[in-house]
Amino acid sequence: AGWDAAGVTPTCPSTTTKWVVIRSTGTGANGAQTTIDAVYPWYHGPATQPAGTLAFFEGEFTATKSTYQGDLVIRDDGDYECNNADGVSIQGDLWVLKGGLVITKDCVITGSVYTRDLIDTKNHKLQVGGDLMSLQGSIALTANDVKIGGDVYAKGTISTKNGSGVVNGSFKTAATVV
Repeated sequence: AGWDAAGVTPTCPSTTTKWVVIRSTGTGANGAQTTIDAVYPWYHGPATQPAGTLAFFEGEFTATKSTYQGDLVIRDDGDYECNNADGVSIQGDLWVLKGGLVITKDCVITGSVYTRDLIDTKNHKLQVGGDLMSLQGSIALTANDVKIGGDVYAKGTISTKNGSGVVNGSFKTAATVV
């Protein structure tokens, strides 16, 4: 009837922990108590298997090779301008931590895209192999030949006016899709 009866101890998970239990006890207006245990598997390690290269940039990054392989993290304040057309691509995820993504020339990213602010295609082709996500901004998919392999997430509006293309997932927003 206690922690020990289930073989559980009230401590923080360790590297050998296989399960975690969240115990919640509530008391009703009449004084009656109810206890509920929620049991979840615990995995200590990365959610995905790392592969390729991870690069951080504090300033401007321009894809000068025919292909950039690995996840790309832009930590500089401001928007990242993707202009990697003509056979150049980012093979991995793109993270823009303190800004948005502006497509200034056709842009190909084989993984997912995560930004803080606005994602704007600016009438250029955008191809993303995974999800497209703006944590605080809107997404303007207003160009032709947009291809998104996963879902499109935005806190703000998702606009597809004057645009065309394929989204293999769904649109998810706290605002509206226009």
